[in-house]
Amino acid sequence: MPFRPLLFLLLSLVMFQVQAQKKSKELPLSDFPRAWVGTWKGQLDIYGPKGKQTSLPMELHIKETTDSTRFGWTIVYAAEKRDERPYELVVVDRPTGHFQVDEKDSIVLDSYLMGNVLTSIFSVEGMLLLVKETFEAKSITMEIYFTSLKKAEKTGLETTEVEEVLNYPVQGRHFAKLTRED
Repeated sequence: MPFRPLLFLLLSLVMFQVQAQKKSKELPLSDFPRAWVGTWKGQLDIYGPKGKQTSLPMELHIKETTDSTRFGWTIVYAAEKRDERPYELVVVDRPTGHFQVDEKDSIVLDSYLMGNVLTSIFSVEGMLLLVKETFEAKSITMEIYFTSLKKAEKTGLETTEVEEVLNYPVQGRHFAKLTRED
């Protein structure tokens, strides 16, 4: 008789674990981006130095193409007027995590998958941008940080023993958490 409560508890824990595994449906990064094909939607929050400035609906459509090294990577901003950006994600070297975002207008941005984070760093029109897309079990978190390259502050100049370091003030942040719709 004393074993019954313990047996019930163990069976309950096993069933709970099985149900949790079924619910999580973790998407494998080893099959990135194929495992992530789908429509992802959420809210984009735009922040400035004084806090949140605005929010708008955002979508990411990841689709397979006939070329196994290219995936549709369409970003949609659904403000007053729908703004679709039909890019492609290109597999450059899967083992090293090197990808590119082809904007289909001669602009190609290098991206690197490290762990579950796809990262790009680039500059345009005097602005430096860091783009970070984090792939989690049931969501994609997209973040962009940016600063002006002209607003660098130098430090480390007082001695010749220390390298010069440039600080850049973060001028803005975009944040969106997207969940699969299909």
